Amino acid sequence: MDDRRAVFALHAAAAAAIAVTHSRVPSERLYNSRRGGLSRAAVFGCFPTAVAALATLPRSRGKLRLAALPLCATVAIPGVVDEHDLDIHLRNAPGLAGVALAALAPPAPLEPRIPGSRVRPVVAAALAAVSVPWLLAGAGVQTAGMGQPSPDEPGVDRVHLGHHEGLDGALLAWDALLLSRRRTGTVHSWYLALMLTYGAAVAAQDAWLEQMVKRGWTQRRIPDVVRPRPTAAWAALLAATPVVRRLLISGR
Repeated sequence: MDDRRAVFALHAAAAAAIAVTHSRVPSERLYNSRRGGLSRAAVFGCFPTAVAALATLPRSRGKLRLAALPLCATVAIPGVVDEHDLDIHLRNAPGLAGVALAALAPPAPLEPRIPGSRVRPVVAAALAAVSVPWLLAGAGVQTAGMGQPSPDEPGVDRVHLGHHEGLDGALLAWDALLLSRRRTGTVHSWYLALMLTYGAAVAAQDAWLEQMVKRGWTQRRIPDVVRPRPTAAWAALLAATPVVRRLLISGR
């Protein structure tokens, strides 16, 4: 399986888990999703899948990828994906159409691989380690610790059932690691570096919140970077992107 197909396979597996779990878990135990599994899976198809689909387009060819580009990009419009309302709406249709076209676009000839890197497996393994609670929750499973309430929110599970934005971040980071294993153009390499930096930051923020803050071990939080904003956190994220790009394209 080429890297592009691997990205879509990862997201298809996550979407299937969302569809099943969000259909059988009572809506009051889910995060801002009330219309069932297919509705929540469709929103997942917009974010983060459309973001990942954009990254696959340079690995594709033909007219379908040209049509997919502006459709996938609509998910960047404020309000298209609203974390306070994670159910399907008409505004999500263009992004979903773009993902479908990107998945159907024929693959381009494979570029040479970048030499083996010591950083990639370490980053991938770290993301896998912090994602274990989200993978369990996504499958509808809670350990005793995950179901315990946090000190500040006594009526809320520390790690709620269903899909988590931390897993969205981990998926985007894994996508970037997969797609950057081959030589690519300058613009694409910058996009992949930003996607990896952003995904890792989202995963780190959510993991810290659930495993440290919600346990009552600290009140200090990692700043939220899910939505682009003119903040110091986003400035730091952008400043880190050139370093991440250098590591990706050098094969270190």
